[in-house]
Amino acid sequence: MPLEYRINGHPALDVSVPAQRQKLDELVTMTDADTVRRRFHGLRIITDDNMGVEWR
Repeated sequence: MPLEYRINGHPALDVSVPAQRQKLDELVTMTDADTVRRRFHGLRIITDDNMGVEWR
């Protein structure tokens, strides 16, 4: 389904571009919880409590 996403009529991802294909492959293969925890360790968690500016 991600390959079907479009922005202003253009594909959001162009898998014919090697860098975009590589990024998609990285995201798709990042499936186990430990990998996710390691990758995002130390980053701020986004919650409703810290989204005030975005919702105004």
